[in-house]
Amino acid sequence: MFRVTPATCAGCAAGKIGFCANLGDTAIELIAGISRTLRIGKSRIIAREEQAPMSALVLRSGVIKVSHTLFDGRQQIVDFLTTGDVLIQHEGNGKVSVTAEATTDVDACEVSLADLEALCNDTPELAQSMLGAVLCEIGRKNQQVMMLGRKRADERVASFLLDFSERAARRGAPRERLNLPMSRAEIADYLSLTTETVSRAFSLLRAEGIVRLPKPHQVEICDISRLQEIAGGGAHLSVR
Repeated sequence: MFRVTPATCAGCAAGKIGFCANLGDTAIELIAGISRTLRIGKSRIIAREEQAPMSALVLRSGVIKVSHTLFDGRQQIVDFLTTGDVLIQHEGNGKVSVTAEATTDVDACEVSLADLEALCNDTPELAQSMLGAVLCEIGRKNQQVMMLGRKRADERVASFLLDFSERAARRGAPRERLNLPMSRAEIADYLSLTTETVSRAFSLLRAEGIVRLPKPHQVEICDISRLQEIAGGGAHLSVR
């Protein structure tokens, strides 16, 4: 079971980025009035494929792993959601299309889809923010398609690190110090690489002084310009 408390926006990191960032005080108050805060334990399933959609979640803190299950039972990780991101449990056929699992302990605001739709009809500002969240999601998916279709292994790993660096900067954290709670195998699944290839890429980035790896789930970026060059295809590591 999830721990449920009334929603409060005071001091919420998600209020400065993502879905809530462009909402005025009135819209924030309206959202708070129909929301509740969930505290979700690590490894808990939040949404499962083929279930009826119930709600939307705005992440206040933590990381959620989003995946699809293929016909033969294999899992494909399609996203990692962080502070400010929105998980909308809805699909055109009336069923949830993904499985969402808490990679860490997660705090999120939950609002029912019916309440959110009604509020969007009455509040253009909120509807515009919802549209922005959807367009942002489409943009990220387009970037992922390009990454998987055109980029080499080292470019994918560098792009992944830069993505999390930018997310850290948006929430006011140091962009050079990354906490990556997912395993190397999960990163590999997301990037459509082998675990060995991802591990080798991290080792080569460390060997070239581009990153430090002080702990298994921590990365310190030492040379972000070099990392950007690799992500953009201007330089390469000897990784396959």
